[in-house]
Amino acid sequence: MLLYRIILMAMMAVFISGCASKNVDWDYDPDQSLSHLKNYTWLEKEKELNEFGYLSDALEDQRVQSSVDNIMQARGYRKVSSAGEADFLINYSTQVQSRIEGQPLSTSFGFSRRGYGVGLSNDNIIREYDEGTLTLDFIDPDTKKVLWRGRSRSRVQNKLSPQQRTERVNQSVMDILQGFQPPASPLFPVPH
Repeated sequence: MLLYRIILMAMMAVFISGCASKNVDWDYDPDQSLSHLKNYTWLEKEKELNEFGYLSDALEDQRVQSSVDNIMQARGYRKVSSAGEADFLINYSTQVQSRIEGQPLSTSFGFSRRGYGVGLSNDNIIREYDEGTLTLDFIDPDTKKVLWRGRSRSRVQNKLSPQQRTERVNQSVMDILQGFQPPASPLFPVPH
């Protein structure tokens, strides 16, 4: 009986760890050196500002920019005030997509006074959920070509407090920027 409880706990641990995995990826041009990048500024969101007079999701914008600024500056990058001074521009975008998740097989274990039992059933459980993507782009200020891109995807959680939203943004930005290596210089040590 103890053996079956151990098996059940192990299966639950595998299931939970699979759900908690990070969904982050990076892309860049391997022929383009990024070691010269030291100074950055944010790409202006002129279209939205001109059209509406404000950013439609200003609070999220503040969270993302603050998180990126904190991490980049801790790594030795310097934020400058104009694109003319910058080695690269930073832009971000967000996207929400509807996803479908299926769980085709469920397993159950049972215990009673007379013994134990194992059951398998072929239940198709289909769930729809929203997946949010945060994308960070590092852009050449002269050519406007993307030098480096990082993305983080996760389930959208509604009804979060402002503190919880900030924590989620901070974690996503940290996960994304793990794939961007700071300049190779003794002036800029890499924090661990």
